[in-house]
Amino acid sequence: MRKAMIYLEVLQFESLSKIAKRDKRTFASLFREAVDLFLKQSPEKHSADDSLLKIAGIGRSARRNTDSVDHDQILYGNEA
Repeated sequence: MRKAMIYLEVLQFESLSKIAKRDKRTFASLFREAVDLFLKQSPEKHSADDSLLKIAGIGRSARRNTDSVDHDQILYGNEA
């Protein structure tokens, strides 16, 4: 597991706390269950076969680690 720090609206926190207390479980386990339900109902927007991810890095320069700095020269042939 990974630790995450989040901010909830007061009503969200109070409602989840009441449910956790009623069900005799931890707030964290209830929150994880809610996240799991959300993820199951929501289509994943960025899957491993996403077309945009397939073309990521296609325009790399032969020079190492300078693409973000020298992008104008790479794209337009302009000297900085």
